[in-house]
Amino acid sequence: MFILFCLVFLYSGNIFGQKKNTTPPYATESNYTDLIRNKTAAFIQFGIAGIDGRNFQKKYGIGVRNMGCLVSSDISKKARENNTVLIKYLNKKYGNTWEKDLGFKPYGTNP
Repeated sequence: MFILFCLVFLYSGNIFGQKKNTTPPYATESNYTDLIRNKTAAFIQFGIAGIDGRNFQKKYGIGVRNMGCLVSSDISKKARENNTVLIKYLNKKYGNTWEKDLGFKPYGTNP
């Protein structure tokens, strides 16, 4: 009986638990200022090695989010658009001085 109770208890968490939205907010021309203000704007990168963007985020209000190694064409397109919007914002506000602080070329930009 105890085993049955444990199984029901564990399974019920999967049924009634809230689903967490794991899709990151992508920056667009219409929402990037809100994302920066809320500290959720981030360059999207792919790969195994994570990049620590905490210092960059403190200084510029934009973080770095590593999405792993698997890249679908849809996510690739969203990441490119996201990064382009954030680059335009940073260039307009800071010129190109931010590039050295970031330390890498954002995904989807020209080398």
